[in-house]
Amino acid sequence: MRQSFKETERALDQSGGLPDSASSAATFTLARIGDQNSRSTSSLDLGATPFREFELRYIMPLSRLETVLDFTSLTPKVIEQFYFPRRKLPYLSHLVAEILELPFSDLSKVKLSSARIRKTATLSPSGAMQDLEYTLDIKGPKEFGIDAFEGRAEYSVNIDNKRYESLKPAADRGCMLKKRYSLTGEATNTVRGKRNIHPASLEIDVLIHAGFERREKSPLSERHNFVAFDIEVGSSEALRLVNDGRHSFSHITDCATPFSELPTLLQSALGTRRMAKAGLDDKALKALRKLRSDWGE
Repeated sequence: MRQSFKETERALDQSGGLPDSASSAATFTLARIGDQNSRSTSSLDLGATPFREFELRYIMPLSRLETVLDFTSLTPKVIEQFYFPRRKLPYLSHLVAEILELPFSDLSKVKLSSARIRKTATLSPSGAMQDLEYTLDIKGPKEFGIDAFEGRAEYSVNIDNKRYESLKPAADRGCMLKKRYSLTGEATNTVRGKRNIHPASLEIDVLIHAGFERREKSPLSERHNFVAFDIEVGSSEALRLVNDGRHSFSHITDCATPFSELPTLLQSALGTRRMAKAGLDDKALKALRKLRSDWGE
């Protein structure tokens, strides 16, 4: 029997995160990070060029999302991730270059701003964790204004459980545990009478826990009634179409607020890396109260 949304949330929160893998991969491999149109369909030979991430983020009440999306129809993934302080980026860049068998000089030319390790597992209908994967990701800074549509640089490599556990003590900038629900869709436009289809994915993150402080008894998204999601595409052109509302997820985005349209202070308070370090502290809770008032919750 499939567990209910709230039952699986509480079970994960009480367990303290994801279990360790029963067996570790023997070798490092390139992460499956997609081709130019889809991040999830094939491997990409990175060479000296990082993958570019094109996405727009939204935030909305969890209760409102549940009225337009049936969570029980989706198979979620559970994600545990830890963030590194910026001072450790040079070491991590060397490590990624070693895994990818690249000269370090290739990565030293790429402007980087953040790094994390991530453990991902599929949650079966019975609530069991399976298909554990481990990745190390280093990313460039997010752009703003007109440059926001150009995406951000990212290197992503698979690691094994042993390497993941060895890196965790150094990843002391913050941690997060969440469930992710994914949908596939498309962004579209018509040029000279021809309809162009750009594959897109919508990734809904329901926050269970954030920060290194004592865990609460119930998931954060459930207690504070909010959820964030990203629409990811494979090009700058497709991202502009998403921004213009020309995509297949409008029944969800119509109920949400683009994160980039929040006041700067709210964006700062509810930023992923900040919450990973501070959790839902007074600053974040004040921002959520303001949003709930704006949403009429």
